[in-house]
Amino acid sequence: MGCGIRHHSVISKSSQQQAWKNGRYDNGRPIKDDYGNGYGFGWVIEKKQHVVSHSGRWAGTSTYLLLDLENGLTVAVLSNDGNFDTGGLAEEIFSLFQDE
Repeated sequence: MGCGIRHHSVISKSSQQQAWKNGRYDNGRPIKDDYGNGYGFGWVIEKKQHVVSHSGRWAGTSTYLLLDLENGLTVAVLSNDGNFDTGGLAEEIFSLFQDE
């Protein structure tokens, strides 16, 4: 039996779907950054279809969590160096598992 975020033992399925849905500004336009990624309740909704990510830095550490919602791949990078590019490494690891 699975556990964690993918199996709705951390948050309900409806809350999870809401968190992973791109938000909209008051004028109705979707939130997008300079790279075309969206944002929903703490998660970056990556322009790659079915991929969400979350990053953080605190007290000299840095983290990055990337989830492929379609294929089930999860990449988590944790570093005790607050300046380390955890996102870059996570994306590099993720690309190793993608069909070309």
